[in-house]
Formats: sequence, structure tokens, C-alpha cells
Amino acid sequence: MRSLLTAMGIALLCVTVACKKQLVTAPVATNDAGGNRLTVESVPGGGYFRGADISGLSKYEDLDSVFYNAAGAPDDCIKVLKEKGINSIRLRVWVDATGYSGKKDVATMAKRANDLGMKVMIDFHLSHTWADNLHQPIPPSWMPDTSNLTTLGNDIYNHIYGMLDTLKTLGVTPTWAQVGNETDLGILNPVAKVNFSSAYKYDRLATLLNRGYDAVKAINNSIKVIIHLSAVSDGQARFYFDNLVANGAKFDMIGFSDYPPDYTGDWRGYVNDHNNTFKDISNRYNVPVMICEIGVFRNGPVTGRDILAMTMDKSQTIAAPGVAGMFYWEPESLIGNRGAFANGRPLVTMDAYLNDQLNETNYVNNYSFEANGSATQTPTGWTTNSLTSTYTADYTEASGFLGSYRLTHWLGSAYQVSTHQIKTGLTNGTYKLSAWVQSSGGQNTCQLFAKDFGSTELNKTLPVTSNWTYIEIPNIVITNGQCDFGLRSDAPAGKWCRIDDVAFYKTN
Repeated sequence: MRSLLTAMGIALLCVTVACKKQLVTAPVATNDAGGNRLTVESVPGGGYFRGADISGLSKYEDLDSVFYNAAGAPDDCIKVLKEKGINSIRLRVWVDATGYSGKKDVATMAKRANDLGMKVMIDFHLSHTWADNLHQPIPPSWMPDTSNLTTLGNDIYNHIYGMLDTLKTLGVTPTWAQVGNETDLGILNPVAKVNFSSAYKYDRLATLLNRGYDAVKAINNSIKVIIHLSAVSDGQARFYFDNLVANGAKFDMIGFSDYPPDYTGDWRGYVNDHNNTFKDISNRYNVPVMICEIGVFRNGPVTGRDILAMTMDKSQTIAAPGVAGMFYWEPESLIGNRGAFANGRPLVTMDAYLNDQLNETNYVNNYSFEANGSATQTPTGWTTNSLTSTYTADYTEASGFLGSYRLTHWLGSAYQVSTHQIKTGLTNGTYKLSAWVQSSGGQNTCQLFAKDFGSTELNKTLPVTSNWTYIEIPNIVITNGQCDFGLRSDAPAGKWCRIDDVAFYKTN
């Protein structure tokens, strides 16, 4: 339950800020010198941001919901999320709201997150209620101003400035601010309503978005401004931002929603397709991309975890400016089918955020078997050893877990084969070896292994499964600056195993 004293303190601060003079005379945004060029700044803070939108948390707390930490004790939900690897929090704010998602509610939640060392994103819906890819309603208090674009722009400026000024008074500086939420249709419809097939009204949209940009920068120039679309296609995103840029829109980052389909569909293909969109858009406009919303199905937490892990892993491979991070939309939700908690406890879904491979050096050469660009008997970076001269028992083929290819061990006769890498020049310390695997079972030996690192070999037998499954060998303590790791099989005819997305990285 939130502190009553904290809530009262926030309320007093919000009243004080509300009485400040509104900055309606601030100048209208202008383009950079040279026309429509954008000023691109680096990703704030560096690293990969693992976030959650917890805009509904205060409502659940007021309903006396209880959340539990890893030790099984009742705890603050934000602390429980932090324990699961979350380092950033997103909060929506509605115009003129006096309850949930209003200024006081958002300020209270933002200060809680900030006090726990979390980064904060403020999502300005620019409406008095839900604004999304299908709805962008005008707040009733702004309706009288719709005939004057300058006055309407000042409404946006004052709303954003007021919220951020309240946070500033509390010592909270958001890392990011979304000006609009899923603005596929523009904002404040019909005043600045746009679509993906006509350039009509993109000039109005750019003008209004720039007023929001100016308000953010007037508070603190370091806050990154995001323009956010839903899970649109690459072509739609190009059309939208080409027209915004042509009309002088200013932004620091581009945001997307990302909701994978039912698990019976091709979710790996979906992840790959959207990753390609992120890559193209980031490169095309030379700004980082943020996955502002993602959600998977509550009733399939293991697959959901795998989808999140693959999305994070793949997005980390995009060259700078690349993808800055990923926010799970309302994991604490008690309703709907996309939450990630049950009975007050995080589902295994959230374990994806504990992936300590993110932001660490992966020492595996050709870790996803893509380097050759086709199926091959001799994948780059890997060495084959065989006690029975059955070198043809290992090869790459299509249908990988991560990307297009995977490594397979199989032969129509009995075989013994090892596919491995020897890494030298390593800093002594503790490492972890992990991979996504499949296995038919029935082998005499089928192991992921690590050896020759200065101590006794460590290995793990692949589980019998036709589904891609994550396994790891932790606590590999290197004392001699090297390690030999890979996959070995000793199998009867026709037995197989597969491996992909291999990682070897330092944990301590």
C-alpha cells in the first residue's frame, strides 16, 4: 500500500505547480538550420533498458492487491519487478485526470520508481482518456481551442510542461518522454488526423508534436523525446516518419508497440520481421528505437519468456543507434490475457529480463550460425572433432531458433562427433555457457560442455524435446585464461540434436 504521507505530499506539490504561470507565450518550434535536419543525440545512460509500464499499479494497490518477492514475502511490486531485472518504469498521463493516470498519481509512482534507482518514461497520451492506434480523442477542456492551431499547441505545451515541472519539484528527471501514444492516426483527431497513404495534415501534426518537444526540452534538454507508433509495418513507419521529417518534426527516438500473435502462429517469424523493421527505421532516421510496449500471453509463460528473450537478444545485435530497450506493458495486470503475474507473483515470463547476457561480451564466434549465409558442413568459427571419422555428422541447416540456421548432429549410421571452439586470452573469472537446444533423445552422450579452463570439465545433457529449450552451464571458473566449449554427441543411427544462439560470457 502506498504511503499516505507521500500521497499527501505529492498532492500539495501538484497544487503548487498548478498555480504557476502557464507558458503560453513560448516561441513556436522551428526547424534546424538547413531545413528539415534532425538533431540526433545519443541514447541516455547507455546499455539496454529493461522496462515495465506499471500505469495500472496504483489501482491494484488501492484494491489491496498483494505482491510477493522471491523469498515469498509481501513486498512493493516495483521492488519485485526490480528483483526480476527491470530497471526502467513507464507511466501514462491523461489530460485533466484527477484519479488514476492523473498528475498526482503519476508523480507519486514516478517518485517511487526514481527513489529505487529506476529510469522513468512519461507517456503523454494527449487526451483525457485512452489514446491509441484507433482512438485519439480531444480532451473536452481543449475543445474550444481546436480552431486555432497555435492555441491548441499551447495546450499541449502547458500540459507537458506542468507534468514535468511537478516531477522536477520532486527531484525526478525522466529519461524519456513520449509526445503522444501510438500516434498512427496523428493526435487530437480530427485536427491533426493522418494516415499511411496521404501526406494530408502531417504539417499540422509536426507543428503540434514540436510544441510537446519544446515543452520537454524547456524542463531538461537531456530528456529524450519519443514519437510512438503501434506495431506497424516497415513501409507504414517509413511513410509516417518521412512525412514528419519533411515537415520539420523534431524527435530523439522512435517508439514501437510489439505484441506477438497467438503462440500457434509463427512467433519466431514475427520477431524476426519486427526486428528487421527496428533495424531499418533506426538506420533510416539515425535515431535509437525503443520498444515502448510489448506483451505476451499469460497462459503460456514459458513460450512468452522465450519470445521476450529472443526479442531482446535479437535487438541487441542491431548496430548503433539500434534498439535502446524494451518495456513490458502492465505485467502486474490482474485482468486480460497479457499480464505476467499470477497470485501476486511474477510468472516465468519475467525471467527473460534476468538474462545477464545483455550488455555483456559474447565470446562465441558465429554464435547463431549465420556467418556463412547458407547451410554448410564447415561453419565459420567452429571446429569438428570425431573419434569415428564421422565428420559429416555435424552441419548447419535451415530453421534456427535465432536467425535462419542451426547446428545439427545427425547421421544415418552410429556416430561420435564434437563441434567446439577454444577461446584463449580470456580474463580469469567466472563465466557462463548457454544455448537453445533440441534433442531426439536416445544418444549414449549428448552434452553441452566446457573444459580445459583450469579445473574439472562441466557439462549438461540436452533435454529430450522438439521445442527450443534454454540450457546453461553457470559458474565456469577460469584460472588459466582459456576455455574449450561446445556440443558433443555419441549416438546410434538416426538420433539427432540441434543447437543455436550459443553464448559464453563473463558473469563475475
